[in-house]
Amino acid sequence: MRTRFVFPLIILAAVLGLSMVAFAQEKERLCAVGYCGGEERTEVIGPGWKTCPHCLTPKEGRKDLSYDSLNLPFNPRDISGVYISRPDKIGPNTLTVIDTTHDAFGKDQESSGIRPDYVPDLTPYGKKLFDATRTDFRPPDGTRVTNSKDGMLKCDPLGWPRWFSYNYGIEFMVAPDRVLQFIEWGHTWRTIWTDGRKLPQNPPEPRWLGYAVGHWEDDNTFVVESNGYEDRSWISEAGNFSVQPGSKGWGMAGWPHSDEMRVVERWKRTSYSTLEGQVTVYDPKVYTKPFASPVVKHTLLPDAEIGEYFCVPSDNEALNNRIIFPGNGAPADKK
Repeated sequence: MRTRFVFPLIILAAVLGLSMVAFAQEKERLCAVGYCGGEERTEVIGPGWKTCPHCLTPKEGRKDLSYDSLNLPFNPRDISGVYISRPDKIGPNTLTVIDTTHDAFGKDQESSGIRPDYVPDLTPYGKKLFDATRTDFRPPDGTRVTNSKDGMLKCDPLGWPRWFSYNYGIEFMVAPDRVLQFIEWGHTWRTIWTDGRKLPQNPPEPRWLGYAVGHWEDDNTFVVESNGYEDRSWISEAGNFSVQPGSKGWGMAGWPHSDEMRVVERWKRTSYSTLEGQVTVYDPKVYTKPFASPVVKHTLLPDAEIGEYFCVPSDNEALNNRIIFPGNGAPADKK
């Protein structure tokens, strides 16, 4: 299929109450990868090909998660494979084990309006950066907002660690001197060097994915340290409680960071199917204490492979003008 929009429109339709046109477009995209709703796949790409991580049917997702119950052997220092984050709570009535936009940095996806304890206070400088991220849109109160200041709307890279919580599928490949992490959203990758080099003290050029080095600890935790980040990216969208206490939903602002941000990740394979990840942001210029995400569980997906999910500027502009801007209180494009 030619058109791949940056946002999964079925989510936008549910959140913004959009027209059936948006739903039809999403159904068309899903059908292109062989999943048109329900439990069963309607078609396959061809012999040997697999679908993308976030395209798995609920039945396929539950099958991959069920491998843990078999107590299959695994190497805790081999994190190779395709993974996707999963909801914090999974029960017999859970519709899916796939969670593409995990609430790892106080995004308030459950629309509780409650500020999590792990969200730190902003410094005066951080408050200045935060205020600059506040949206110009005027959506209905308590809704999930697409922020007018979000670089995603113009296809800027999401950067790290935002891709940690905006996870449409990742793949780790382990080599003798590095670990490669492929990211479906944006169709990019990051190199985590394990050859003993140290982080640059004065990175010569900022990077959206930073400069990263990794090492194994005795408890089989893979620790990644990184710095040298491009400060135009966000850590995540912020819960609306950060703008107005008690306000529900998210997106009225974003969690910023400075070019001095340092990030520490801890990845640990705890079973055949489960890889746990936690990200801690150290940025004393912006936050009064480290900003540590909860531990996020990721499911190994033997039945999936990383697909091609680009943000295409021409497609994205059309989506913004027709759906995103009008649905968030901005005037529709009149052209």
